[in-house]
Amino acid sequence: MSKAVEITVILADSRSNPPKIKLRDSEGHSSKGDDLTTNVDPGATVTWIPDYSSGISELTGITKNAKITKDNYNLLNDDIKPEGGKLVGTIVTKSPGKGKKEYYTIGFKIDGDNSPYSDDPKLQIKK
Repeated sequence: MSKAVEITVILADSRSNPPKIKLRDSEGHSSKGDDLTTNVDPGATVTWIPDYSSGISELTGITKNAKITKDNYNLLNDDIKPEGGKLVGTIVTKSPGKGKKEYYTIGFKIDGDNSPYSDDPKLQIKK
């Protein structure tokens, strides 16, 4: 059974343009920005959780970061769906190799602003 991973999305600075987020995962890692790399097992469930108390009003989506093409593997299945304000997806069951990464984009909105924003963390396969 693969270990589930939770990633909390926190608004770090709403005054910057664009607004900045920080991330914290259930593996005990945290970031000052989008520099978080979360280690995942093949077949694991990944849940992105908005920290509403920080000023995040909505998570709008998770997509592959198309700007990064070199060494950007498909670790996420195309099954990401909203569940009660969270976004939930799964990691592919066949590992492309230990240490391979996927650069992805988190879409979000902030309190008092209906504009869409995004930031770009990473997932890395453990096995």
